[in-house]
Amino acid sequence: MKSSALPVRYPLDLNNVFITHPQKKALVEEAELEGFPRNICGWIKGIYAVAMRADLDEIIAVTQGDCSNTQALMETLELKGIKIFPFSYPYDRDEELLHLQIKKMMIRFGVTEAETSYVKMKLDAVRRRLALIDRLTWQAGTVSGYENHYLLVSASDMAGSGRESSRFSLIDLDCPSILMQGYPSRVMVETILASWGGTSYWKSRHIPRGRYSRPG
Repeated sequence: MKSSALPVRYPLDLNNVFITHPQKKALVEEAELEGFPRNICGWIKGIYAVAMRADLDEIIAVTQGDCSNTQALMETLELKGIKIFPFSYPYDRDEELLHLQIKKMMIRFGVTEAETSYVKMKLDAVRRRLALIDRLTWQAGTVSGYENHYLLVSASDMAGSGRESSRFSLIDLDCPSILMQGYPSRVMVETILASWGGTSYWKSRHIPRGRYSRPG
């Protein structure tokens, strides 16, 4: 039950591709038809279906994270002929081990430490804006939870705009726009702070556009 392919030639977060897809339920059902049990995490099934549809060069598999099923998913995708590069976050947050993982990734993709640091510097500028947007949500109440959530989640792959090698267009453009609107002239009327932890399977239209606290 494979449908049209999704051509991918730039970094992309498969979580975001799945959860913003207009046919999320169909993606989960595709995975179940392939043999995934109904009681396994919907995210794992959705990511599997997205990966099988897409024309991917390689998947960076982040292991030792928050999902115990990721390792099994990556092994399944590898059996399907998809190239996998594992990246492990150390459980104990060991700095030397993390640096080793980053070094392995640099070697695998043929980049130098200087090139990596340069891109990080560009990303840090965007992240500073995102951090301010987060504060304007939970502290000042001038940016809605919906806008906050959309931009922060999209920042994992810059909404796919990494295909433009010189800039991170969507996030880079949206952040100043939200910041310009998110000052005292736009204070929210909601007084109750709410938050959720972990992942959600909600459609975007179900996310209330109110004031939300930071997770945790």
